[in-house]
Amino acid sequence: MVKSCNRNNITSIQCLPRLWKPDPITTNILSILKEWTIKEDINRIGLVLDLGSGAGRDVCYLAEELKEYQSTQQQQQSSIHVVGIDNHKGSAKRCIPLWKNRKVDDITHSVLLDLNKLHQVRSTLMDASKLLSHPIQQQSEIICLYAIRFLNRKLLSYIANSTIHIETNSIESKSKSKSAIHSPPQPLILSIGTIFAMSHFCKPEDGATWEFDHPKESSVLERSELKNLFENKGWQVLKDDIILDGDHGRTLVQFIAKKVA
Repeated sequence: MVKSCNRNNITSIQCLPRLWKPDPITTNILSILKEWTIKEDINRIGLVLDLGSGAGRDVCYLAEELKEYQSTQQQQQSSIHVVGIDNHKGSAKRCIPLWKNRKVDDITHSVLLDLNKLHQVRSTLMDASKLLSHPIQQQSEIICLYAIRFLNRKLLSYIANSTIHIETNSIESKSKSKSAIHSPPQPLILSIGTIFAMSHFCKPEDGATWEFDHPKESSVLERSELKNLFENKGWQVLKDDIILDGDHGRTLVQFIAKKVA
């Protein structure tokens, strides 16, 4: 069925049916984000970050569904923006035309960022203006980070070991000395309630062999790797299931955790 695309609650031209299927984890993310829009003040903007966004199809799916949902709730403005983060210089050239064609370019953003450089990751994520390709007036905060078939273990550990906002009178140093640049980055700060979600290839059991040529076994998660990484570090595991990818019978972990401390 053809769905009407809405902008500012005004029905415009109809979008053609999608020619792709989003990863199954996006339906779980969508349900959580819909709940957030109901609870939060309309003047607040939630930022949803796709880590390693590639062509931006999952960003597009979430933005379309959220925009349609929010229009049925008679909200005057979108309360969620979706940000695609990738270190490939051509990512924006692929993403932005798609988002514009699907009428969600007003609530989507593309960010070029090397996710291996944790100092830069922290600097960007702690300053909302660096995540927005066009300005928004309302106060914004990160409410969800997710990664779909993108594995960066260093980044995962950094997110898992994040801390929470603590009010202090101290001013964080902005020194750019060589010692500051090469020292470990300060912890990432995430709010209570922030969601982290991931869908990626994993072994059916811890220590099992990987029977497929792609991806390489070194790029495949152990069955309990995400749970072990996030559990007991201020995160509540909400989902940790295995599904098959539908193409070659490869196992995928569907993982969601919520920041609680």
